[in-house]
Amino acid sequence: MIDEGYTPIDTAKKELVEETGYAAREWQDLGSFYPSPGSTTEEIFLFAARGLIKEFGKQ
Repeated sequence: MIDEGYTPIDTAKKELVEETGYAAREWQDLGSFYPSPGSTTEEIFLFAARGLIKEFGKQ
């Protein structure tokens, strides 16, 4: 879910650090799609993260 006040890329960056302990130096927007058009308005955003670096304080 994208929190209020966040963009899709902001959310992707935040989630990468929270879930893996890594941040990325480079991001590429790969587009978006609707997994169930006609039955939901859910939109999936895709990004490629490159140049991963370990964040301080993460195991």
